Amino acid sequence: MKQVNPKFYDKKYFEFQSSSPNFFKKLTSNKFNKKYQEISNLIKLKPTDKICDFGCGNGDLSFLLFLKYDCSITGIDYSHDAINICQTKLKLFKKNTNNKPKIKFYNLDNQHLPKLKNIKAVYFCDVFEHLYPQEIKLIVNQVSSWGNPDIVVHTDNDIYLKIIQPIIDATTIITGKSTLKEVKQQKKFHQKRHVNLTNPKKLSQTMETFGYSQQILAYPKIDKETVINQLGSLSKIKLLVKLSLFIVKLLPFLIPSFYSVYSSKNHKKI
Repeated sequence: MKQVNPKFYDKKYFEFQSSSPNFFKKLTSNKFNKKYQEISNLIKLKPTDKICDFGCGNGDLSFLLFLKYDCSITGIDYSHDAINICQTKLKLFKKNTNNKPKIKFYNLDNQHLPKLKNIKAVYFCDVFEHLYPQEIKLIVNQVSSWGNPDIVVHTDNDIYLKIIQPIIDATTIITGKSTLKEVKQQKKFHQKRHVNLTNPKKLSQTMETFGYSQQILAYPKIDKETVINQLGSLSKIKLLVKLSLFIVKLLPFLIPSFYSVYSSKNHKKI
């Protein structure tokens, strides 16, 4: 089955993606990425719940869910480097806390998924955009056999990418904050990895074909710091920061990503 080369998701990739590489500081000061904080709040969990963090990446969401709800976590990723990072963090977690983490990480691809039981929810945080449509179909069908769990998603919003991102790219070039070559290199980097961009309406329609209905749609909370990070070098233009903040608060569907929770039509709604 067609998939993005797992070698694209190496140690260097995850180090680049991490806004706070000090894992111990995350554990002691709750300095986890804001998207993990927000997605962990979408549904309430109990210590008896079993959760799957699918495409767990650096493992931070798994650890946050455990710290927050004391539930059992199964983390799965097809990147060997990702699971090595997770296992290293797990050892650090055990060494520096009194908790006995109910977390297990597995290096598995979509063709060799485990047969889990009684799973309450499966989290796909920054995963769907990296999966081809046939992969998503295969995975959701497999996940359904785990007890019709809720599916919790955070993914890129292609409405933003089609409307806002080109404007930002053009402005950075015109103002000399970036070059055409740099913009093309960045675009090429993402195109190799982001193979299935979507938006809330489109994803909801896709999930309906799998027997899942949308229960929650939410957008990341946008503050000044978030806008500055999104604008990059353009954030030095203060008027542009204020204008961007005003626009995304007025038109949230233009925000770069979104959260959704889907429930199986064969399972009670959350």
